[in-house]
Amino acid sequence: MSHAVPIATFSSLPEAQVAKTFLSSHGIDSLVMDEHTVGMNVWLTQAIGGIRLMVHVDDSIQAHQLLSEADANELETEVSWGSCPRCDAEEVEVLPYSTMGQALTATATVALTGMPMMSSTHSLRCNECGHNWQLAGKGS
Repeated sequence: MSHAVPIATFSSLPEAQVAKTFLSSHGIDSLVMDEHTVGMNVWLTQAIGGIRLMVHVDDSIQAHQLLSEADANELETEVSWGSCPRCDAEEVEVLPYSTMGQALTATATVALTGMPMMSSTHSLRCNECGHNWQLAGKGS
């Protein structure tokens, strides 16, 4: 995309992809920058200044206006992880790695194969009671 300018920065790839699709539905072509970098290592998101959504300079004003006026529900990307098995609270967070061993395994996998370690098991923590648990197969 020649003469592209950034119109929005996101902290997660799903948010950027939803915004890209939203703009596309309004006839505006866009490009998600650094999606492969972040896909390889999510912690690089902040280091590179976020995931940038780029549009042609001629579309920048309209694209910025559309995103600014978009209803929050139109751009919703959250995955429901269910509720805490201990206290039934809905406020849960996904932990990147539950143990140092998992973090080291992921790092070694990328270093040796050049490919990220894909896991269908997620470590979750309840924001109400602090309970940690594993959930397999959700959101992958």
